[in-house]
Amino acid sequence: MLNRIDLEDICRTSRVYAKLGQVHSSSLDIGIHRSRLSGLGLEYVDFREYQPEDDIRYIDWRLSARSIDIYGEMKLFTKVFFSERRSDLIIAIDLSKSMVVKDKIASTIYALSLILELARRLNDRVTLILLGDKLRVYPSLKPGEALAKALNTICSGTFYDRSSLELLAQLFKKIHKRGSAMLFADYGHSLGELLSVISTARVQRIPLGIVLSVYRWEIEPPIDRGFLALVDMEFFSEVFGDIGEAYNAIKKHVAMFRTYLETYRVPYIELVGIKQAIENKMRILSMFMRIREGLLSRSLP
Repeated sequence: MLNRIDLEDICRTSRVYAKLGQVHSSSLDIGIHRSRLSGLGLEYVDFREYQPEDDIRYIDWRLSARSIDIYGEMKLFTKVFFSERRSDLIIAIDLSKSMVVKDKIASTIYALSLILELARRLNDRVTLILLGDKLRVYPSLKPGEALAKALNTICSGTFYDRSSLELLAQLFKKIHKRGSAMLFADYGHSLGELLSVISTARVQRIPLGIVLSVYRWEIEPPIDRGFLALVDMEFFSEVFGDIGEAYNAIKKHVAMFRTYLETYRVPYIELVGIKQAIENKMRILSMFMRIREGLLSRSLP
């Protein structure tokens, strides 16, 4: 169990980067310019009369200026986008204790808030899945509700000894409503579990994208030679050994993990720290839009 000081720090950091992700996502002016739209796979296809709930930034002022009624008042028109149709989105978040290492949870929450803010603007509905010793499933949420639920769970210190992707694969088998899925996790899962999730998603025709949060020294040795004691954050056990041998095993696991994703053409993004997450905000949103539109293409470079 996390101590109170660590928990308060994790909670505070998560809320800060959740807010930052929302600000960054909403400030990208998605939907105003055709060039911006094409970059995220969006395109406006029609116009409709402005409604109170519409974003004023989508008003077409040129068309509105030409639409003067008999009383001399301007009739406002807003753009209708191809991707405005509502989509069902599955968000699965790994809440195992390995996700608490350094700023991995901050990177996860930042990327999550980017995506959920865009999903809110597109009027999507979210099924939130929290991965732990069992699945916690919260269906039919608004994107803002899903983010709040994830933050509240993190701030309560609810992290688990381990989480199983196999449980997520079993849930995918029960899903009948067509939608897309985003998984937020790390490399701390077996290759068999990963393959199970990928295969089930393909069979069920669920477009799947993965955001991997990584702490640099989990996958790269801090020194070239020596001995080390590795602490398993999930079981709190120590493993002593030669640093080269230990990291060779880790390197092999990570390489196979990536190979599976690339072989099965699962789009994924690896975030090594919060700074890299922020620098890659457009790539994160672009991947989400590809998944949302069901475009199963190769992983991002």
